[in-house]
Amino acid sequence: MLNQPSKNFKNKRETFQKWLDRERPVLITAIAVASTVIILRCFGLLQFWEWAAFDQFVRWKPPEAIDSRIVIVEISESDLQKYGYPISDAALAELLQKVNASQPRAIGLDIYRDLPTPPGNRELLAAFQTIPNLVGIELMPDATRIGVRPPPVLDRLDRIGFNNVVVDADGKVRRNLLYSWPGDGKTHQSFALKLALLYLESEGIIPEAATVNPKYLQLGKGVFPQFQANDGAYVRSDSRGYQILASLRGPTGSFRTVSMSDVLSDRVPADFLRSRLVLIGSTATSLKDFHQTAYSRSLFGPPRQISGVELQAHFLSQILSAALDGRGGINVWPEAAELLWILLWSWAGASVSWKLESIGRSTCCLLSIALVLSVFLYSALLVGWWLPLIPPILSLLGSGCAVVGYLAHLQSELKRSKEFLQSLIDTIPDPIFVKDKYHRHVVLNQAYCRFIGYPLKILTTRTDYDLFPKNEADVFWQLDELVLQTNKQLENEENFTNAH
Repeated sequence: MLNQPSKNFKNKRETFQKWLDRERPVLITAIAVASTVIILRCFGLLQFWEWAAFDQFVRWKPPEAIDSRIVIVEISESDLQKYGYPISDAALAELLQKVNASQPRAIGLDIYRDLPTPPGNRELLAAFQTIPNLVGIELMPDATRIGVRPPPVLDRLDRIGFNNVVVDADGKVRRNLLYSWPGDGKTHQSFALKLALLYLESEGIIPEAATVNPKYLQLGKGVFPQFQANDGAYVRSDSRGYQILASLRGPTGSFRTVSMSDVLSDRVPADFLRSRLVLIGSTATSLKDFHQTAYSRSLFGPPRQISGVELQAHFLSQILSAALDGRGGINVWPEAAELLWILLWSWAGASVSWKLESIGRSTCCLLSIALVLSVFLYSALLVGWWLPLIPPILSLLGSGCAVVGYLAHLQSELKRSKEFLQSLIDTIPDPIFVKDKYHRHVVLNQAYCRFIGYPLKILTTRTDYDLFPKNEADVFWQLDELVLQTNKQLENEENFTNAH
């Protein structure tokens, strides 16, 4: 009894060794292909493909309901023609006062006003000072822009948020910058975050460290994981500041909108703006304040950019929906889990092709698996998980094709060997045949054909069950199995029924 554990361990080790010997070609292929894909990914060569796949999945998502907490007051091209450009301080002051009269929860002015634009500067300064829930914007300088300073009055009152947007290498916005520490010793909040905190303060919600990770921001029900340089499809991206992956509600037109002219002409009911977050900004094409997102391109329609003020509304809605409704953002796996994910699908592709041993069946099966994988990953995004798609599909198909190519090479070599063997055994007068592991006749000489009583074309690829009665075929099958399992020579005499 004392030797029983040792014996069990030995049996398990032998079983594992047999499995390893049998699966060695599959494992070598899977590791080689997965390593190649991972190297390509590490150099950023798959980044644009992964972004494109992510964007397509985002476009396929059902559009979310309009966020009734947010209203946009747009300054359209017709408003510019009516009130001139730049909008004067007087017109802007009147607009702010009329919006404030409707008692909104907060007002966000997404218009640069670092310098006076007469007439009406005194009225605008008065509006800045007397509207306590008004937030203005600044543009922080970066490597490509010198920045735009905020309105001095609002800056002194600490009612400023930056409207800088993080743009990916392909020109699209997929991230939302919440905090920035530009080196002046201050913590700068984004325009959307500043407005959200004003709104949430009245709900008794304040920023705090998340319980799941003290480094993460938590607001109410929402936890905002900080973006890292290699999250998702990103490779060594700029992760400065406190960024999160942006989760937009839908394409252009996802928020209720009224025009500046409608507000100034009193054509907007007071309850339309009451207790809501009101964003004021330009949608005029001539001002070129537009951005590209996942929704900007489609297979069948022209590109559609989103205005800066509507993009800020999406950022704001993401924060509010997470804090108040528990709407999840976009989550990603740790980098190590993504590498194992790629290796898993590389092994799956190699294993399937190795077991099927058929180019046609392997191709159909691999394409079907790729389709199922795509559907699964799309479903994962619907519940807030961005998992790698392009690397596992490349690994799946790459390892599968490598095995198919290897099997095709083996089949070609086997065909030549069979032809050579056939030419040899046909010169031997004694009956000779060769079977494969499936008990099919693969090589036979003419003497065996005459002995059995069937022509060569009928015997090839047939089993004993196709040629003999079942009781005889059972005996032959058992003898074949014994030889295949032991790899030892066996001599035996049996009766059989030939074709005659």
